[in-house]
Amino acid sequence: MPSFDWLPEAALEAATDTFATSIARCRREQRVRIRRNVLDPFSLAAVAHVFGADNADDVLDYARMSAVIGCIGNALGKFHQQVLGGAEGWRDHNRGFDVICEADRVLAEVKNKHNTMNAPGRRQVEDDLKSALRQREPGWTAYLVIVIPKKPERYRKELAPNLFEIDGASFYEVVSGRNNALHDVLDHLCAALDVSEQVADAVRQIGSLPPRL
Repeated sequence: MPSFDWLPEAALEAATDTFATSIARCRREQRVRIRRNVLDPFSLAAVAHVFGADNADDVLDYARMSAVIGCIGNALGKFHQQVLGGAEGWRDHNRGFDVICEADRVLAEVKNKHNTMNAPGRRQVEDDLKSALRQREPGWTAYLVIVIPKKPERYRKELAPNLFEIDGASFYEVVSGRNNALHDVLDHLCAALDVSEQVADAVRQIGSLPPRL
């Protein structure tokens, strides 16, 4: 198992337990979510064609799976926020941005995936981070963290003075001091969720994260 000397065991367990509870709720509430959402019959017809579904139950199963995946994505954003906010010297903030380290003068908003935000949403996040910087003395740095970037590459791109966009692997390194901390979190989650070794190997090799260093 990976080493988490940068993260108290209680904080890791709390984040993992919260995530497991959240995704269990996603599964329980899938039928409610389907009823609550307005289904697009044109989309369902196309889904039936693409997947070769020949009965209505199969088509609705695909729709339910989509709803569950969306719910899981939201839960993952909170999971990463809890893990990063639970690291030594860091804490959850939850007002204008997600996590902060007073000692290092770093604050960040954490997004699970590159396509989480539309253009107006992204502008709002950047404006909120700029506002947070203006409220602090010089020397602070703000990050917009994209845990799963568009390309599996480590990067740090300046958006404005003292404001950067950064991939998840690089930001986990900022927080933990460990090159491969994000990969270690993935390994931990696979073990905690008791997925098969075959599935664990597959998700490690899927190529969405920057490679281990």
